[in-house]
Amino acid sequence: MNQHRLFLRQIKNLIKGSSFNTAEEFLEKIAQKDTSATKLASEVFEALSEKVNDSYSQFERDLELRTRSLELSSNELNSLNTQLIREREKTRATLVDTEMRFQLALEATNLGLWDWNLSNNTVYFSPEWYRLLGYEDQELPMNFSTWELLVHPEDRDFAYTSLNNHISAQSDEYDVEVRMKCKNGKWKWIRSRGKVIDRSESNQAIRMVGTHIDMTARKQIEKDLSDAKEAAESSSRMKSEFLANMSHEIRTPLNAIIGMSDIALACPLESAMKQIIETVSVSAKDLSAIINDILDFSK
Repeated sequence: MNQHRLFLRQIKNLIKGSSFNTAEEFLEKIAQKDTSATKLASEVFEALSEKVNDSYSQFERDLELRTRSLELSSNELNSLNTQLIREREKTRATLVDTEMRFQLALEATNLGLWDWNLSNNTVYFSPEWYRLLGYEDQELPMNFSTWELLVHPEDRDFAYTSLNNHISAQSDEYDVEVRMKCKNGKWKWIRSRGKVIDRSESNQAIRMVGTHIDMTARKQIEKDLSDAKEAAESSSRMKSEFLANMSHEIRTPLNAIIGMSDIALACPLESAMKQIIETVSVSAKDLSAIINDILDFSK
């Protein structure tokens, strides 16, 4: 209906100035094969044809412009997409390098990493965490029960108390040294340190992250030092006891000799005998002085 009206409006514009008053009259004369109407119709349709051609040409130009615009937009999008892909690959490579460096740093320092999600009780254990205890990566389940089962029964209550104190915000940090069972059945001293890094609005712990480090060698050194100290103290006690015994065992007869010599010298003696006893007394006193110096030095 709209196309019909448009067609009549175009004809009306083209027959202005002719003997025809309306487009309908003009069309009726054409149907009656009126000569003047037929001639004018030829001119009208030629003009309409030119307008159609012009409109079609304009449409083609507009279509070409739009096509070029879309092509440019497509090229820009492709270029942008390529750039985004490159940046994403670059970021991914950077993340891989960073993760590799971090893992190498953990291995170099013998640090095992753990990341505990308290909401579902799952725990991420790093490959180094497993290696410290002789296990392959992910050989044991990644949950809190794994840690519980590996901790020495005698250390478990202490570890629980320290852990709960930190989770409940009663301490700034979780830091304990416990024995953990290795795959070969032996026990290793492990220092476990961690901190809650995410809490709910009600201050409930949501996520906790920490590290494990093997302290067995240090504990052995501490034990060796303690044993050496105890042995030294025992040796010192034995030496003191020995010196006390020696002091008693040597000084007692020596003091007797000195005393008896003094008594003998107080009695009337022949010259030769007196000289002998004086020599004994002087020698005994010299020996006593030497023994006193040795015992004092030994102390």
